[in-house]
Amino acid sequence: MFQPPPECRHRKPFTGFAPRDRDDAIERSVAALADELPSPISVRWSRATSGLRSIRGALTPGEGGEPAGIARSFLRERPSLFGIDSVSSIALKRERETRSGWHVLFDQYHLGMRVVGGCLIVHVDGRGVVQMVNGEYHPRIDLPDSAPFEKLISVSEAVRISGDDLGVVVDGEARHDTELVIYMSPLRYMLAYRVVVSATKPLGSWLYIIDAKSGEIMRAINLSRFAVGRVYLTNPREDPSLSDVTLENLHDDTQLTGSYARVENEDCDEAFSSEGEFRYEPSDSHFDEVMAYYHVDEAHARYAAIDPRIDSILSPDVRIPVVVHYGDRFDNAYYDPYTGGLFFGDGHVLNDLAKEACIIYHEYDHYILDHINPALKGPEADALHEGYSDYFGCSFTDDAQIGEWATARTGEPHMRDLLNRKVYPGDIVNEPHADGEIWGGACWDVREKTGKETADLLVYESMHYLPEFAKFSDAALGVIEADARINSGANEEMLKEIFRKRGILEEEEDKK
Repeated sequence: MFQPPPECRHRKPFTGFAPRDRDDAIERSVAALADELPSPISVRWSRATSGLRSIRGALTPGEGGEPAGIARSFLRERPSLFGIDSVSSIALKRERETRSGWHVLFDQYHLGMRVVGGCLIVHVDGRGVVQMVNGEYHPRIDLPDSAPFEKLISVSEAVRISGDDLGVVVDGEARHDTELVIYMSPLRYMLAYRVVVSATKPLGSWLYIIDAKSGEIMRAINLSRFAVGRVYLTNPREDPSLSDVTLENLHDDTQLTGSYARVENEDCDEAFSSEGEFRYEPSDSHFDEVMAYYHVDEAHARYAAIDPRIDSILSPDVRIPVVVHYGDRFDNAYYDPYTGGLFFGDGHVLNDLAKEACIIYHEYDHYILDHINPALKGPEADALHEGYSDYFGCSFTDDAQIGEWATARTGEPHMRDLLNRKVYPGDIVNEPHADGEIWGGACWDVREKTGKETADLLVYESMHYLPEFAKFSDAALGVIEADARINSGANEEMLKEIFRKRGILEEEEDKK
């Protein structure tokens, strides 16, 4: 009931990798490093690459210099730790500073092409100590063809295949971006075209992985982060009273365009007031514009309180389009990564989605996480996207139940509840909103143990620790590592216990 819009007709989800044995050379390098260091380290292994998924501990003695230089030096000095065959195979993509330290991300390249899912994130604390490296570097890429660049289909053919599958004319009805990449299917490596098509019918930003030799569609997913209104906060069902609020950060007092949001209304011309008065009754179409502007601005302020550097992550496109009354009785709200916009439907089975402030918070968190880590993909990453958005919607509103107003017409009390007992992997149903309840519930458990301020900070910081094909365990270790950097690990055992009870985290291998 109330599922996101259908995806493309021939959708091929990511099905996971066949397990590989651990790389003996990497195991020896891990053991050698453990012998050298004065304190223990912990490691996790990748099922996909035979290499490391993460390594944690005080991995370097600490040194001066720029974080990117420290990170690069560590990888250059210990390439066998990850199976790096050449320093030219990694390229700095970005570095970011948060309260837990610096997070330096390197993409992996092979034969000059980006390896989908290949990345290493080096986390450096304020003393210049490398405290954690995670992600997945593919140490042995074996393309089956001795002449891999011969007899490839053309870029235009890959785009046509994507458009035909969607039923759209690309560059006519839809726009696209295309890149030739190395892709690891569950069984083999291949050259592939990564095609992103932005379309309105079917709605979304569609990612296609096309085999560059055969033209076969290897993967097809919708990157747009859809929700179905399953969020909450002060709304007509919970509190029917209206409050006068100050609309901050407007560029002038006549229109609902400001530093962080530009509101649009599909039903009529946007609100305009020569006197700065935007007081409308809920029956007025402009009421939703005020709701959208105020709560996006409020959401930004809450994230800025958690991370004062948030604008440097969102720049240069901090001001985002926010569209209300989208579609015709559209039973959904969503974030579109291609345009950076938030879209809220009028509702048909559901109530008007822009009238529930937590829906706005939920979609804005998709926007935040997409800017922190735009490469996230895979079933667990999709569920994490929803779980993070549910958590911050709930935490910002101090209510663990989501969507009381949105479901009022249906008789349902709510859509999701973070006071749940869901565990991983037993309650995985391969639907991101339902699976996201596991991560959202775990984060709510952290909030109940540590309090809102600490939990919000740790959960936010954990977003910076996610590799491309992020799993729940990556997010959990991100929370633990953030606590180590910010709180000197004061909550580590409690956090591990929470995540173990949820089935998210197993014991790490301790190397002493």
